Amino acid sequence: MSSPSVPDEASAVVGRRIAIRLAYDGTRYSGWQLQPNQTTVQGTLAAAIREVSGEDLVLKGASRTDAGVHALDQVVAFTSMSGHAAGVWVRALNATLPRDITVREGREVGLDFDPVTAAIRKRYRFRIHDASWRPVLDRHLVWHWRGRLDEERMRE
Repeated sequence: MSSPSVPDEASAVVGRRIAIRLAYDGTRYSGWQLQPNQTTVQGTLAAAIREVSGEDLVLKGASRTDAGVHALDQVVAFTSMSGHAAGVWVRALNATLPRDITVREGREVGLDFDPVTAAIRKRYRFRIHDASWRPVLDRHLVWHWRGRLDEERMRE
């Protein structure tokens, strides 16, 4: 994560901008983004933040994921008036979040930090299990395709 500007004394008045690196198993979520009557990663994180600080905050993620999709390094930013340092956020959120979501790192960033525009790249990995038998242990990590893939056609 890069910080376009260093926080200053003014941030004490308007809050601290915190950026966290999130990893999650998206199996039981309807994607990243808030949706009415759905369990989402963003909604679960917002509830954990509310439990830690009592604040209803706007969360901005670097990217959205679809239902059932996992993330290893989703950057999320929010501005809090709580005064918690980044390390406190990491520990408190990890103690509050369910086991399928974890905060890998946190740091204070400039108030103008936007994870969407700060993203240098996005990497997607699609894992396909192409066999007649089901991948029992990896079932949440791969897409099961019965039969063989036509790799020649996939290259076209």
